[in-house]
Amino acid sequence: MKNNNPIGVFDSGVGGLSVLKEVLKVLPNENYIYFGDTLRVPYGDKSIEELTECTIRILDFFKTQNVKMVLVACNTCSANTINLVKDQYDFEILGLIKPTSDYVKTLNIKKIGLIATTATVNSQAYSLAIEPYGITVFQKSCPELVKLVENGETNTPHVKNILCEYLNPLKERGIEKLILGCTHYPFLIPAIKSLGFDNNFFVNPAICSAYATKNFLIEKNLLNMQKKGKCEFFVSSSQEDFIKNAKSFFGQINNVKLYK
Repeated sequence: MKNNNPIGVFDSGVGGLSVLKEVLKVLPNENYIYFGDTLRVPYGDKSIEELTECTIRILDFFKTQNVKMVLVACNTCSANTINLVKDQYDFEILGLIKPTSDYVKTLNIKKIGLIATTATVNSQAYSLAIEPYGITVFQKSCPELVKLVENGETNTPHVKNILCEYLNPLKERGIEKLILGCTHYPFLIPAIKSLGFDNNFFVNPAICSAYATKNFLIEKNLLNMQKKGKCEFFVSSSQEDFIKNAKSFFGQINNVKLYK
């Protein structure tokens, strides 16, 4: 394994760009290959069998790209499929659940909220990881949010009304923090903040996993020491739609390749 081999990052669509954005802040020297499975988005309502098939397809692609590790920029796959398939590959596969739960357990709180896809909530992955530390997790499935973000709708009155429906039951529980349990959700932070929440309220798994990625590379002596890395982007459907949506979330992306 060479230090300059790329890091694979994947999600069902543009949501994982919120993870890539945070990793680039921490590890700007690395090379990255981002895969957005836009043909099959959203993942949150898929069966375990379907999710596993999607995950294996993408990991097999990353294998052909000689990645040195994969960061799963998708809570749904992190919660449901990674442990089922990781032994099939000779590179590290890092999900979002453990880095986030490791951070949460350091907080001096008793109640935390989680908004996530239906599949992530049903997996109970966050509850199982966090509640042994004496913190109660109150979960809310938010099936509409991914499609809204994928369509570029993140801060409209319609979005805010939906967010109120999802967040009000959690507020009534007296939660002290909120885990953004889907990588699409950080793009909704401005809308959530407009409902009366501040920056300190959020726990963003993208940030937690960025530092976990750096720690892993340091531990394995795999840091890339070049001055600046590069990013390649692949999608499984319309490159144009991905480029358009990515521009407002991530910045201009000029070269996106199609891989089905």
